[in-house]
Amino acid sequence: MEKQKGFTLIELMIVVALLAVLGYGIMKFFSNTFRTWWQTSQQIDAQQKARVAMDEMTRFVRQARPVTTIAVGQQGGENPNTMITFTHIDGRQISYYQSGDSLKRVVGGVTTDVIPEDLVSVYFVLDSTTSPTQVDISTLTVQTPGMGGQQGSLTFPRKRVFLRNR
Repeated sequence: MEKQKGFTLIELMIVVALLAVLGYGIMKFFSNTFRTWWQTSQQIDAQQKARVAMDEMTRFVRQARPVTTIAVGQQGGENPNTMITFTHIDGRQISYYQSGDSLKRVVGGVTTDVIPEDLVSVYFVLDSTTSPTQVDISTLTVQTPGMGGQQGSLTFPRKRVFLRNR
């Protein structure tokens, strides 16, 4: 009998099984890498939103006009102390407040979003209601949407703002 060239059925099945295992491993690696990249980019986005908001509020609160015009309250049924209103050194009335999952800014009657979404909480505290010298921006928390319904949150530590224009 003459020897035939080629592969046997068992050899082909072993090769297909090895390729399947290798392909599954490669797919899992890229899937996990993409998931990690996605979650990290969402966290970075949430951090950037909160950091920009915190920096802006700090800058404007620090430049508040006579300290007797600073008031902390609430807006439209939100929790107490989620709104701060003050007069800037250039005479503009400025307010920051939480509205649902966003942080709003009102300057001269015009409302804009500082954090358009993903805000969990913000809390303002004055050291004195009659003659404040500092404002604490406490518990600025933003939500980080994740893949597969997994969500996390980032809470920024308390930021104490000393008023310059006393």
